[in-house]
Amino acid sequence: IYRNYVDELRAEIERRQSAVDSQKQLVERQIVVVLEFTKEKTTLEKLKENQLAEYKKEQLKKEELMIEEFVSNARAVTS
Repeated sequence: IYRNYVDELRAEIERRQSAVDSQKQLVERQIVVVLEFTKEKTTLEKLKENQLAEYKKEQLKKEELMIEEFVSNARAVTS
């Protein structure tokens, strides 16, 4: 009876260990997915920052051109 009980306990330990191993593998796969999404998010954030910087640069150029045109027109009128 004792030997059967010990054998059953060993079998239960093996089953639970197998379940733990399966869950560890699942967690490891999810970590990889999270890391990939984190990289993608970082890349997209940098792209957004770069696009915003480029937009601001273009807007500044447009404003400078408008000011130059205004000054040129003002000079032409006063001449």
